[in-house]
Amino acid sequence: MNVPKTKAEELQVEVVALCESPSPDQFTLKRLKRLKAKIEKLKPIDPPMAFNLLGMLAGAEHDPDEVRENFKKALQFPNPPEIKFIFRLNYIAALGRMNFPDEALVLCHQLFEKFPESTRLIEPLLQTTLSLGRLQEAVKWLRKANEFKLLDNEIKKGSPLTLIACAEFLAQEGVTDDETQQMTAPALAILRKKRILIRKQTVSLFSDEDSTWVTLEFHVPRTVKEIVEMNVELAKAMVSIDIPSEVLCLFNVSFSTPSPQAD
Repeated sequence: MNVPKTKAEELQVEVVALCESPSPDQFTLKRLKRLKAKIEKLKPIDPPMAFNLLGMLAGAEHDPDEVRENFKKALQFPNPPEIKFIFRLNYIAALGRMNFPDEALVLCHQLFEKFPESTRLIEPLLQTTLSLGRLQEAVKWLRKANEFKLLDNEIKKGSPLTLIACAEFLAQEGVTDDETQQMTAPALAILRKKRILIRKQTVSLFSDEDSTWVTLEFHVPRTVKEIVEMNVELAKAMVSIDIPSEVLCLFNVSFSTPSPQAD
């Protein structure tokens, strides 16, 4: 016999569906406003779940302060560890959606220390390290994901072997994850400023007669003209990065149009 969903579960289904929308257009914003009003009525009944759902919605709105505040409140209540675990996973997802993978990774590491056997942390650990350009750490989680058969289709399309080859090349050249994360930061700052949701990023290894380098591409759902402008803005921002030129030549970050398979 099917058990009817509770009001909180029904609201969560709506919130998850809304958070999967590619961008907050006018129709989505109206849905979001109506959903918020419903969740406010949930506060007296189930306050931690209400704050959890409001935190998820704030992620869809690209409002980092609201995300942090609502999840902080949700986690203050004395819920069972498994409920707090889910809230923290939702917090990580909201931060990732808003292009704060650095904060998301800190939370991932903290959660992994408490639940090292949980396979549910492997995918967010892989995604956040990829978004930060931490390819050597990403390979660690890639191998874990492969071990537990958790690789999603997008990662498979992106060729796990290419990621491993890129990470090994950078390691051989003495380039650290901290350096590549520093080089990825300006791109993430631009994505945050423009409130762009990134569903896919890829890494590639390129060579010509004189050199070899790794490129991390963020696939951006924008026009070619907008992407060109974003790459110009990124190039200007990269000038101020305190990284040796010989390292900058080995790792490149750029924006590109989504490939047909990215949809």
